[in-house]
This record gives sequence, C-alpha cells and structure tokens, in this order.
Amino acid sequence: MTLLASNLRYKAGEVDLLMSDTDGTVVLVEVKTTSKAGDFRPEHKLDWKKLRKLQLLSRFVGVKYPDQNIRVDGVTLYWESGILKLQHYRNITE
Repeated sequence: MTLLASNLRYKAGEVDLLMSDTDGTVVLVEVKTTSKAGDFRPEHKLDWKKLRKLQLLSRFVGVKYPDQNIRVDGVTLYWESGILKLQHYRNITE
C-alpha cells in the first residue's frame, strides 16, 4: 500500500492513515497500540462505536474519491514477551 495522508481530521473524527492499495482501493486504516502487558489487546478498542464512526468517516473520504472503492482496515501493535506484534485486519466494518 501507498500512504496518501495521515491524521486526516473531519467533523466526524480522525482517520489515522489513508492508504491506496495495489488495486486502487482507498483504505482508511485505524491504528491501535498498547504497551500494557497481559490479556489486553489493542483490538479490544475496536468496539461497535468506533466501527460506526469509521463507517461514517469512510463516507467523507468517499466524497473525495468518488470513483474508487473504499475499505476500512485496522492495525494493532503491542508487545508480547519482548516481541512487537502487528496484526492487520481487513474490512473491519463489514
């Protein structure tokens, strides 16, 4: 993917990363991180309220990119046993 923009602010909220996928799809990427140990994972912060807000933000982005498909992905980063873990979740609002 190619970075189009970061930290885009709209009335409805902020888009962490705006990317262009290899097929031309515009991808809103929500990034969640934590340094806490234990059972907590950043993806726990991707609750229904956040997903609903991301769906709304995708409509704002769609106005700017009317001829392209829009997708919402999530990326989580956390440390586990001294190793940085990264998870990429595609299409998290579907």
